[in-house]
Amino acid sequence: NGATYESAQIWEALMRQIQYQSRGPDHYDKALSFMVQAGSGYLRVYTEWEKGQMWQQARLTSIADPLTVFIDRDAKALDKSDMNYAMIFEDQDKEEFKKFHPEWAKYATDQALVEGGDWVSSDRVRKCEYFRRVRVKSKLFSIEKEGQQPQILTEQMLGGASGKEIMADLIE
Repeated sequence: NGATYESAQIWEALMRQIQYQSRGPDHYDKALSFMVQAGSGYLRVYTEWEKGQMWQQARLTSIADPLTVFIDRDAKALDKSDMNYAMIFEDQDKEEFKKFHPEWAKYATDQALVEGGDWVSSDRVRKCEYFRRVRVKSKLFSIEKEGQQPQILTEQMLGGASGKEIMADLIE
């Protein structure tokens, strides 16, 4: 499908750079150790915005405790790439939580969502990151001007612009 040896080399170099910047082997070792000892280990891939740029950098990290990760039970793929949701729980000092999330402080009470277990503590708050897959059908456009980074636009960003208006802007 048009792939070339040169493009494969570029992708391979990009993957090596991401792993190097993220200290990938350390995270692989940690996830593998959890896999062997506890039966599950996780790697997390995320992106960070570069300061002052419109570009993101991919990063790898491991999850400190695989027992804090809950994924879609209906995911069938071996690597769970077909999951539609996941949750990652983390306990945080209550005062630190209030400092960084003042709008949610009133919800950090001593009442548990479920009976039993370690859900409630007088000095800790349990946070949950919730991820879900949202399927959106949209067209992306890349506009490249010589000497500049490409600009990525979506249909929504173009609004109701007609083809003639878009072409006039591109020519300009």
